[in-house]
Amino acid sequence: MFEHSELERQLHNLLRLGTVAKVDHSKRLIKVQTGELLTGWLDWPTETGRNYRRWRPLRLNSQVLIACPSGDPAQAQIIGMLYSNAAPAPSDDPELDLVEFDDGSKVEYHIGNKQMKVYSAGDISLHSAGHLYLRADKDVWIDGQNLHVFEGGKV
Repeated sequence: MFEHSELERQLHNLLRLGTVAKVDHSKRLIKVQTGELLTGWLDWPTETGRNYRRWRPLRLNSQVLIACPSGDPAQAQIIGMLYSNAAPAPSDDPELDLVEFDDGSKVEYHIGNKQMKVYSAGDISLHSAGHLYLRADKDVWIDGQNLHVFEGGKV
């Protein structure tokens, strides 16, 4: 007969908060610490779309939400990631979409003023297998110490 305590255990384990405790980047596996429990290796959560795949290396101590089918942590899957003190949100602007890197590089789009900005802590390279077109319906500004024009791959 099914015991009340077993039902409570299963319900308690359906959804659990935890933190990323171990990461195996090459195998794309993660272990999560949730309370006293350290999970086994869990599949890496992915971001894929119709025509893209995103590689997002995860960091230790990121807060995650895991779901455990039938309340069994051995079957756990990461179903969400949460901001935390270890990995706070990079903005609180509801009109800003932002990808920010630890070195200060970032890509942002602000829907309110329809501006896209790209900041790089280092160089930016653009490569096209075909033609590269730059077009602005208004002015084009180039601000730098020197302007070099390359023709046919030579300076």
